[in-house]
Amino acid sequence: MRWVGWCILGMMLICPAGYAAERMAVSAADANIRSGPGPNQDVLWKVEKYYPIEVFETSGVWLHFKDYEGDNGWIHKSLVDKTPSVVTKQNGCQLRAGPGAAGPDQGRQGHSLQGAQARRALDPR
Repeated sequence: MRWVGWCILGMMLICPAGYAAERMAVSAADANIRSGPGPNQDVLWKVEKYYPIEVFETSGVWLHFKDYEGDNGWIHKSLVDKTPSVVTKQNGCQLRAGPGAAGPDQGRQGHSLQGAQARRALDPR
């Protein structure tokens, strides 16, 4: 029975309570991605509206995130919201509400999907 207690303790140390990555998207027309939390940190790259991110840490008003390519950066929280968005990596992709070619077309590569349109593409229930 002792090993159960040690396993639980180990899991608590490895996965702290309250940790959960949060999916968000850039809500500003364009935003600087910085090397650290603060306006004086280097700008690593710039992104446009609906760029999806996964936030895994916060520092005051700054969010540390990972993007769909696995790159990390920091962004001010006023520049993002919880608008669902998707990114296609392949040219000529079509997103559909269900499997097969008969499903309603949700958008084409090169067009941003947001709001209800992205929700339907991500979860067509």
